[in-house]
This record gives sequence, structure tokens and C-alpha cells, in this order.
Amino acid sequence: IIRLALEPELDVASRTWTPTAIFDEAGKQEFGGGNELTTSAIQFRGPKYEGRSICRPFVGNALRSGLAISIGSPKFIGPYCRGKVGAGQLGDIEAAFTTALEDAASYALRGDELTLTDVNGVLRAVLAPQPPLTGTTWAVFRMNSGKKLVVPNTDVPITATFEDIDAAIIGVVQGNTGVSNESDENEFFGTYETPAATRIDVFTLEVTGKGCIGKRNKNGAACKSQQRFLKLLEDADGYIVRDEDLKFYDGRKNTIVMRPLRLDDAEE
Repeated sequence: IIRLALEPELDVASRTWTPTAIFDEAGKQEFGGGNELTTSAIQFRGPKYEGRSICRPFVGNALRSGLAISIGSPKFIGPYCRGKVGAGQLGDIEAAFTTALEDAASYALRGDELTLTDVNGVLRAVLAPQPPLTGTTWAVFRMNSGKKLVVPNTDVPITATFEDIDAAIIGVVQGNTGVSNESDENEFFGTYETPAATRIDVFTLEVTGKGCIGKRNKNGAACKSQQRFLKLLEDADGYIVRDEDLKFYDGRKNTIVMRPLRLDDAEE
């Protein structure tokens, strides 16, 4: 007869968590099910935490003991959230997320989800682990043209892979720019850092290949897509991986959407 079952201590600090549902003090769901929470996240690092609301980063202190947790008020980095997404005001969505964090008194792992409950046992937030940025070859699905997200005008996919070269934050990014001719393909490489949850800094990217050299090259449209992609990637200050999509952001603006490269995409 089984009298007692034990599980290993939850290693919540090893992952970045993104909220999928936020609940009020009565346990009624306030946000979730749409895209209101896709750019929010939190990561616990020892006695501190760092994260991002729908539009700006924040940091704070947190204490954990067993399954008990106390999350202090966040210190925001950047101006107050203004504007609207879907049916919610940005400020209301940010406040709901951070209030749920501050009210949390305990946490538990339910399958792959992290749940936070308050002192009264009311569920306040459900969070999912963010899949890793590394280990996947990503292909551009759409990128920002200045007014909207559009499919890049290239004959072959624009791709990117991210590799860790330092267990802390430093890595290498490289891939194909989507410019190709009979004898050459333009590729790019550079370095990046992920200094905090969902944050990213991509440093100067260099291109190899001659597909865009000369005024009479035949890759005019693809070369413009190459230039646009590299600039958007360098300008990105945040990213999120959700539902197999890798999305890069510049502030609140979604600039690049990438998806795992499929074999039939690479062969086209």
C-alpha cells in the first residue's frame, strides 16, 4: 500500500515562465486565451527575479521556501504602458500580471505548468515554460515592413540558428539571408546575449557571399529582404517562443515571426 509519494524539488529557476492565464482575487479569469500575455514572462534567479510585462521589463526580489513563495513589488524599466491590445488596455494587463505575482503565496507544478495561488488558496496565475531559443533552425514566416508583417520576398528561406557558447548569456547566431544564385548563397553570422528573461541583444551581423554585390545583380528584391531582416534582428530587444513561433520585438512592436524550418521548406 502506498502511504507517501514524494517528488523532487521544483527547479523553477531553470526556466523562463510565460503566463497563459491570469485570475483575479475571486478566481475569475481576467486575461488569457488570446495574445494579451504572449510577451510577458518571469524568471527567478536566486533571491531576485526579472521579467517583462506586455510592454516593458521589470526586476524585483523573491523568496522561496519549500512550496511557499513571496514575490516583492516589481521595479519597472521604461515608461508606463499606454495603448490597447485586443480588448484590454496595456496598463490593465500589466497590472493584472504583476498583482497576481505579488499576491502569490505558494506555487506548484501541474504537468508542465507552474501555478501560483494566494494566501486563501485562490488560483492567481498559470504559467508555461518557454521553449529554448537554441536547438532549432528557425525560418522567417513574416517580418515587419514598416506598416505590417509580410512574407519576405526571397526564393529560399531566411533562416537563423542560435547556439550557446557560454553557459551564462553569450551565444552565436548564424543562418541564410534568403539570397541565392547559381554559385553562392549569402549567409550571416554574429553574436548575441540574453541578459534577462525574454531579453535579447544581437550584435553587428556580418554577411558572407556575393549575392548582393554590384548594381546589376539579379537579387534586388531578395537583397532588400536581407537588409531588412538583418536590421530588424539587430534592433530587437526582446523575444518570446510560444506555440512553435519565435517572435522578436522592438519595444512593443512585433518585428519578426519565425517558425521551425521544415525539410520541404529547405528544398524549395
